[in-house]
Amino acid sequence: MSAGIDARERTGLLRGSGIALVITLAFAAPATLKIAQGLLGPNESRLGDAIANAFGGVTLPLVAAAVVASVLGAGSPLRARADRLVAAGAEPRSVIMRPLAIAMLAATLASALGSALTVLLLRGSLRLGTPGLLITDLFATAWGTMLGAAAWTGCAALLVIRSGRPARAWIVVVFDLVSRLLPGAAAWLAPSAHIENVLGAPPPRGFVHVPVLPQLASVAVLLLMAALFAFAALRRYDGAPAR
Repeated sequence: MSAGIDARERTGLLRGSGIALVITLAFAAPATLKIAQGLLGPNESRLGDAIANAFGGVTLPLVAAAVVASVLGAGSPLRARADRLVAAGAEPRSVIMRPLAIAMLAATLASALGSALTVLLLRGSLRLGTPGLLITDLFATAWGTMLGAAAWTGCAALLVIRSGRPARAWIVVVFDLVSRLLPGAAAWLAPSAHIENVLGAPPPRGFVHVPVLPQLASVAVLLLMAALFAFAALRRYDGAPAR
């Protein structure tokens, strides 16, 4: 964002980041509550499962849907300004690029911060691992959640950006839940399976066996999904829809 961000964009970024952070921490709460209740054993396997379950599940689709609805949905200040500029003759893609970047930044950075705080709390409470392992886990988890948030946010933006209807962003949550029932290798078509893979979880449990995929392959798929969804969203926007 070459010209920096103005007050309206800053407000949109802060609002979207706040929403994303609250959702991320809320869905990590079950793991932290298990610590308080003494139900989460102090070992690496259970810690890894708790982290993967917290951020590889429905958390990031919810983050993406809420942020996109807040930033790109009809009625939001950034969307309203973009529509006015296009109506005045501005080129649609150059106008909507900034709000789309705001949504991406809010979702990815806030979810990464929330996941890093969760890892810090979990490891600190369990007194598990060395300082080096803590730093590695912080960055690895933040990286995985950033990738996942980017992929889901791009998908939600693609669904919302033409019509401006915020409710359409929540389709990604339905897609996430349905994708968990896909059999075999088809489960890898959805971002969630790749997020869990990057976070170190076992392959998703479908109706039949799901093949193992290298983590680097999942990283590449998530980056590709984020880029393709965002590019397609830019191409779909042409201003406020006709009434």
